[in-house]
Amino acid sequence: MIHFDSNPVPITYTYEELEIIIDDFIKDNKSFGFHELCNFIVEKAKKDNKVVNAQNTKYSSSELQPSCNSIISRILWNLIWNRKLIIEFGTNPYRSQYPDDTYFVKIAGQK
Repeated sequence: MIHFDSNPVPITYTYEELEIIIDDFIKDNKSFGFHELCNFIVEKAKKDNKVVNAQNTKYSSSELQPSCNSIISRILWNLIWNRKLIIEFGTNPYRSQYPDDTYFVKIAGQK
């Protein structure tokens, strides 16, 4: 019997692995929302078997645990500090399903 869990998804990526995943994501996206990035990480973790699975449990959520969000925030802050990203202030209700999301833009000329 399989149980479905709608709680935030616990993942097992290390800090260094998340840095690589986020760098690769940014290479393919000139701008993105925080939720979009987190959804990408959850789906990648499911494919890479990097989800802490309780026995017979499938996660139906696309949200990460708060502790993982903090790690991702730290990585994004380092990218901002190193002048690879900027925060795009303002909201756009047409941009995503999360109109109040935080958006990031890759600084032109950065790889």
